[in-house]
Amino acid sequence: MPERLEIHVPPGIHAPGDDVRGTVLVREGGRCRSLSVTLCLYERSPGYREAVRTERASELHAGDLESGQRLAFELSLPADAAPDIDGRHGGITWAVDARWERSGFDYLARARVEVAVRR
Repeated sequence: MPERLEIHVPPGIHAPGDDVRGTVLVREGGRCRSLSVTLCLYERSPGYREAVRTERASELHAGDLESGQRLAFELSLPADAAPDIDGRHGGITWAVDARWERSGFDYLARARVEVAVRR
């Protein structure tokens, strides 16, 4: 099954407290209760990946979606956002998650957001 959603976040490094802007592209439309985006901090290690911090979700749309529809979003990284860590045995990364809620299973998409502390 093709991916129904695609998230576009312009490349670049974000600092704690920055706004993260982007768009969600609906590749294939359909019935929808709501479409929301959330900033999540993921922790990973071999065999494990879990959201350990989730910022408030922002609802972008309610109702059916059409193919080609683009929905802009803006989310704020928390002021105390941890920077990305990428190590041999694990790491943490921020991502924007989009969730298309519908009857049955939901559609999900994820895009990484690079976070570093500015000096």
